[in-house]
Amino acid sequence: MGDNELRRIFANNLKYYLNLNGYSQADMARYMKVSTATTAKWCTGVTMPRVDKIQSLCNWFGIEKSDLLEDWQSKNTDTQSDKLHWYQDPETAEIAQRIFDDPNLRTLFDSAKDAAPEDLATVQAMLEALLRKEGRKD
Repeated sequence: MGDNELRRIFANNLKYYLNLNGYSQADMARYMKVSTATTAKWCTGVTMPRVDKIQSLCNWFGIEKSDLLEDWQSKNTDTQSDKLHWYQDPETAEIAQRIFDDPNLRTLFDSAKDAAPEDLATVQAMLEALLRKEGRKD
């Protein structure tokens, strides 16, 4: 794999995890103690951070290096649902997976990795009630 391809993959994965966690490039710049111009270059694939910075990003997102460096997104779109592995409680992970798998709920879903199962179940019930009210879910 060439450098251009690796930068493209990294940029796509980085943008995915920023979006997934509700972070902006400015948030990332503050966390990483770099300029917003630097984070913009990372997100567009112009440059890549050093290995120590990649590890710091992984720690911030709660993911593995392979999640940023491997082309898992284009191989299989179902793999994205497998990324719910970071939930610490198996019951929470199961509820999160059900929400993720439901296209009506997935776009509304945003949760922290340390969410309690009952909190996530409450969010699921609220989202489903809203969708029923709108007539978008049976």
